[in-house]
Amino acid sequence: MTNADVRPHHCYARAQRLLAEVAMIRDEVGRSEDTRPAEPAVETSRQPSDVLVTLIRINRELSRSLERPFTPGDVYRVVALASTYAARLGGTAGLAPFERKRKPKDCYQRLTACHAALAAAITKRGQAAMSARTLPADVLPGDVYDLACLVLGELTFLHAITDKAQPVHAFEPAATGYRLPGHVDQLARTLEAQIGAIG
Repeated sequence: MTNADVRPHHCYARAQRLLAEVAMIRDEVGRSEDTRPAEPAVETSRQPSDVLVTLIRINRELSRSLERPFTPGDVYRVVALASTYAARLGGTAGLAPFERKRKPKDCYQRLTACHAALAAAITKRGQAAMSARTLPADVLPGDVYDLACLVLGELTFLHAITDKAQPVHAFEPAATGYRLPGHVDQLARTLEAQIGAIG
């Protein structure tokens, strides 16, 4: 099978198997016998959004096994790079005011709004964007990080399909230091305004 033959149901089946293997590794570390899960059945009705949801579940499972969990500072760096892409696309906006007592759930909701605005901007230019996401019951910092990466990916795609966009260096410096969820929320609200300005 060539890359051109790959369809969402192929990716979904592979992601489901990976999820089962991650769970097996987590639960049975150290077992010597081969307890790999069976190859999942192919479900041809699966869409790209089904693949995305499964990959998010895999990432959550892997994140739980990290020595150092994701922090607001990790998310802030990704959102700062996304903001740089938005600025290069002509999205200018003043820094949103800082709000205290923000939680990962607040940041996730704001980044979801950014993602929806980006999907509309990409669709407006005749291209396909990832479908809308739902809010998990228990938002973890790793979930916010994943969504920030998705927003960054969609912005880089929008940047690539826009002729007038100036190039962005892959390692543009982002502010460092200790960050709170309030800082992430502040920058995500700024990013949402920038995306609105791009149109």
